Amino acid sequence: MRLRRALFGFLLFICSILSYSHIAYAGSYSYYLGQLYTHYGMIGYSPQNINIVGFNDTQGFSKILPADVSISGSGQWLNAYLNYTLPDDGSYWRVQGNVVIMSSNGSSPEGGVSYSYLIYKVDTANSTPGSFSGYSPRTATVSANTAATSAGNAYNAANAARSSADLAAINASNAYQAASSASTYTWDAYTSKSAATLSREARDQGQAANNKLDLIYASITSIEKNMGGDVTPPLVRVRTATGATATSGSSIKAVLDISDNASSLFTYSLDSVTYTPLPASRVIFLPVAAPGPNIIQVSVKDEAGNTGAASITIRKL
Repeated sequence: MRLRRALFGFLLFICSILSYSHIAYAGSYSYYLGQLYTHYGMIGYSPQNINIVGFNDTQGFSKILPADVSISGSGQWLNAYLNYTLPDDGSYWRVQGNVVIMSSNGSSPEGGVSYSYLIYKVDTANSTPGSFSGYSPRTATVSANTAATSAGNAYNAANAARSSADLAAINASNAYQAASSASTYTWDAYTSKSAATLSREARDQGQAANNKLDLIYASITSIEKNMGGDVTPPLVRVRTATGATATSGSSIKAVLDISDNASSLFTYSLDSVTYTPLPASRVIFLPVAAPGPNIIQVSVKDEAGNTGAASITIRKL
């Protein structure tokens, strides 16, 4: 029974990892960036880059959030707002990132149009209504802890049963030797078998029970090896291969520095959904899509399914 519970917990853990997928966005939120001076319309503003990441502290994952910038007002001053959406999942979200707005000034004394960039740092938080459904890394962690405890209990029970079976096998073997020495022709009236035959059968049954317990022991050992009670996420650091933080290309070579308490093989993802095996060199290529700063997050998953993440900002020239 304990073994079945351990196996059920292990299967629940695997299902939780496979079932986790992305969530639909629902609630709209606004964050005030600041005022913009227009000089009676001679200075114009347009958003250039919006990089916003949501960290779900309740469920233990992060995602790039849909977001845009609205600029409103009249006269000499305008107001800039960041608008973003979060899922109605009853979770606490930290929202962080940056926004780049370009200003074009057509009123300079030198004539022509001059350009400059305003960079706003975003750091806010929201508690969303509703409730979370499905599985998440936090759910998987709880399931893994439960499965690890069940496996440990089954392991202890199997060890105790194995000790009892070992003792029974020894007693049966001793009885067989004693009966063989006494007389082969001592009969049991109920079974119509000799004492030597009964002792030999008892010895063989004890050995068979011991063999079955060996299989149970091996199964539990396999579960513990696969799970290991490992609920510690890997520590991840991402850096470019050359140390550069800007590029004119569409991608940049990066190196992942990873430390983990148990795993040596990892998978990685740039969208927190699709994971691919991490090369032994731990060298990957990061896409640099939009002009200006690009926040790129890399998620790394160890062999037990624990996930760690790190991000890097690369400016496209």
